[in-house]
Amino acid sequence: MYMYADVLRDFSDNVEADGGTTLLVIDHSPQVMNSGAKLLISYKRNEHVLDCAENLALRNDEDGLNLDTIKQILPQIKTTPGWKTTVRFETLPNGSLHLETQMELETHASELSERLAYPSVPFSGLRGIHWLAEGVYIVDTPLHGYKVLKTPKEPEAEPDFARAVKFLIALADVDFLIRPTQIVLDTANVLRGFLMDYHPASSLQLVIRSLHRKGPKLSSGPEQETPAVTVRIPWSVKLAWTTDIAAAVVWLHSQGIYWGDLKLDNVVLCTDGHCRLIDYVPGAWTVAWCPPECAGQEMHAPTADHDVFALGLLLWSLVEELPTLEECTRPTPGWGSNTCEWYGQLVDLCLRNQPQERPSAHYVYETLVAHGESEWYAP
Repeated sequence: MYMYADVLRDFSDNVEADGGTTLLVIDHSPQVMNSGAKLLISYKRNEHVLDCAENLALRNDEDGLNLDTIKQILPQIKTTPGWKTTVRFETLPNGSLHLETQMELETHASELSERLAYPSVPFSGLRGIHWLAEGVYIVDTPLHGYKVLKTPKEPEAEPDFARAVKFLIALADVDFLIRPTQIVLDTANVLRGFLMDYHPASSLQLVIRSLHRKGPKLSSGPEQETPAVTVRIPWSVKLAWTTDIAAAVVWLHSQGIYWGDLKLDNVVLCTDGHCRLIDYVPGAWTVAWCPPECAGQEMHAPTADHDVFALGLLLWSLVEELPTLEECTRPTPGWGSNTCEWYGQLVDLCLRNQPQERPSAHYVYETLVAHGESEWYAP
C-alpha cells in the first residue's frame, strides 16, 4: 500500500488548518497500468470532540492522518481499481466514526467510448510500463507482447481523443500507416487509450538524433569530450524513406484527408525498414513545419498545399539529417550542393511561398520513384 498525505490550508490567517486530506493508493503495482484503487479521506476541524484523529492530524500537518484511524476506516468502505473513493469522516462524541462515501471513475468518460466496435484489451492488464513522451508509453500485453500505448494527455482532451480514435480505426488497413491494433478500456468500458505496434527505432527524429550523439566525457582533463559520434545515413536509404513518406501522403490525399502535421516526429522507422506515419489525424499542426500562408494564424484548416510544404521540409531535413526545426528554419541558398540536383530542385519546388506554385504530393512521389529506380549512389 502506498500512502501520502497533504493538509489543505485555507486562505485565512489561521495558525492551524481547518481541513485536510489523506490520499492512499491501495494494492498498487508500479508495473501494472491502472492497478490499485485511490482512496481520498477528507476531514475538518472537529469543534465537538477536541481529542480526535482529525484534530491530531491538523496539528501534525506533516504526518497527516494516523495509521490507526486509516485501519479503522478501510474495513467500512469499498474500493475498486480504476476508481476513486472519497470518504468524509467525523469522530462522534461516543468515539465512533461517521463516514460519508462517494465513488467516481478516475477519468472523464467519453460519449464515444461505448460505440467503438474494435478489438479491445483491459487497461488493468497492461504491464511493464515505460514512459516515452507525454501520453505515450511502451507496455507489455499478456497476449500481444510489447506495444505502444497512447492515452489522452489530459482529462479535458478525452472527447477529442475519442473522436480521433474513431477516425483512426475507420481508415482502411493500408501499408502506409501505423494504425491502432486494439483500443484500451477500463472496468467501466470507458476508452482510456489505444495500442499500436512497437518499433524500437522509433521516429525518424530520434533515429537522426541517435546518429549524431555527443561523445562521452574523457576521464582526464576537465569538461573534455570525445568528438561527436556521427554516422551518416546512406543516400539510397534516405531516398527509400522519402519515397515511403510521399506515398503515404499521396494515399491520405486520395482519401480527401489533408493532415497538416507531417514532420519527422510523426514518421516511424519500422522493423521491416520502411517508414510509416503516426498521428495523422487532421487538425493538429506544428509552427516550425507550417507554410508561410499560415503565419500568425492560431487555427487553420489543413490543405494539400500545406502538406506538400511540410513534405518539402521533411525531404530537406532528412537529407541534411536535421532532427529538429525551429520556427522559420528554411534551406539557405545553395544548400543542395551536397545532394543531387534534381532532389534540391524538388525540395525548392515544394517550399514555394505561393501555394499554387507547389506540386502535388503525387508529383513528388513520382519524381522520387523515377530517380530511385536509376540512382543508387551517394551524392
